[in-house]
Amino acid sequence: MPSACACPERCACLTLPQGTRVHCRYQLMNQVPDGFPSDTFEIDFGHNILETITANTFPTLPNLQRLLLDFCQVKQIHDFAFSHLQSLKYLRLSDNKITRISDYAFDGLNTIEELHLDLNELEQIPKGAFNGLELETLSLKGNRLFLDDTLMSVLTKVTKLDLSHNTIFFLDGDNFKHTPNLASLDISGNNIEILPDNLGQHLSNLEVLNLSSNKISSISFKAFRGMTNLRELWLNNNRIQVIPGDMEDLIQDLSMENVCTNATNFTRNVGLQALSLEGNYIKDLFPEEFAFANTLKSLILRHNLIESIPKRLGNYLEFLTILDLSGNLIAYVYPEDLEPFTRLEVLDLRSNLIQSISSEMQPFFVTLEALDLRKNPLYCNCELHWLVEWYR
Repeated sequence: MPSACACPERCACLTLPQGTRVHCRYQLMNQVPDGFPSDTFEIDFGHNILETITANTFPTLPNLQRLLLDFCQVKQIHDFAFSHLQSLKYLRLSDNKITRISDYAFDGLNTIEELHLDLNELEQIPKGAFNGLELETLSLKGNRLFLDDTLMSVLTKVTKLDLSHNTIFFLDGDNFKHTPNLASLDISGNNIEILPDNLGQHLSNLEVLNLSSNKISSISFKAFRGMTNLRELWLNNNRIQVIPGDMEDLIQDLSMENVCTNATNFTRNVGLQALSLEGNYIKDLFPEEFAFANTLKSLILRHNLIESIPKRLGNYLEFLTILDLSGNLIAYVYPEDLEPFTRLEVLDLRSNLIQSISSEMQPFFVTLEALDLRKNPLYCNCELHWLVEWYR
């Protein structure tokens, strides 16, 4: 039986109130050493060489809660490889070479809460792979997966799911019928072109949705119905050109007061606080498009084709504190453009085409905590003297 004060060769041990943390990272070891302290609660074995993991790879450590095996060139995980680690809550197998997982690879991990399998070479997850697990967080980022019932049917307790940078082409609301507890869903970096009308029907607890870096050009108004708790929506780097404003028919059809907002249709939502439309092809903004997104605190519109700030936009965004319009084609900023933003604290206008700013803007700028005008072709003359003094 290892003692509480032992430490494996070529590893460093740190004694903490919850037990011993063992750091064996970057040692180029090709097998797990002996001599782990009996109270070990974390092992970091990342950046070593461990192509195959069996039930004998790690000793039985009753206090082990965290195991990091990233960048270990893992190719194969045997059945029941971790079943003897009865206290394990966190397992990281990121950045390996795993191509398949058996039905029983994680069998027995009854206490596992967070599992990272990102940046491997997985093309499919067998139906039994996560059976019996109490997973709350699952990362499958950067594999070659697509969505199907086989993958989703056993994720009933997962609250945070990362499926970004896979090979997902299609979504259907029924993909998520087994995951009613999802609070955070990341599907960015896939090949999605269309969002189905029923996307939100099983996602009433979703708070964060990331659909960035897909190929979305338009969205049905119905796609986000049912997402009554959405707080953050990310639609960066898609192909959206227009934010439609004809929402009245949709609003009349709603049977509940709180219905989610999304990037191309803003229906009533009492909680959405952050919206990002960075890196699309939006040219024109119409204030009415934001009439039902009046809870927003952060609006990111950088790297679009916007030429001006609509004069009444702030009337619909009374709680906005952060407005990012950097990397657009804005040449002029007028007092009436910004006066309605009574709570604005951060304004980012860098990398536009602004040559001059009237001194009439000074009363508005006084209320800001941060203003960024870098990389504009500002013409330095007496008319900008007030701005120089303000920055000082």
